[in-house]
Amino acid sequence: MAEECVVPRPRGHVPMVCAGVLSTLALGTVWLLDSGLTIDKLILLIAQVIFALSLGVTLHSICLLTEEWLFHSQQR
Repeated sequence: MAEECVVPRPRGHVPMVCAGVLSTLALGTVWLLDSGLTIDKLILLIAQVIFALSLGVTLHSICLLTEEWLFHSQQR
């Protein structure tokens, strides 16, 4: 019981799912509102969204790694 208070639970995948749903809704809205949107432009938009989501996760991971290195890397 004492170990449960010390060891943090793993984070869920809810933020990743929410980002995917929001990106899908945004792409669908752009596709429906833009009458001149071709399949090539849609593929480019999808690639940009995937890149933006990947870049966000990468930057977040780099920030977490930097924080661990700066503040938690000392031996006890």
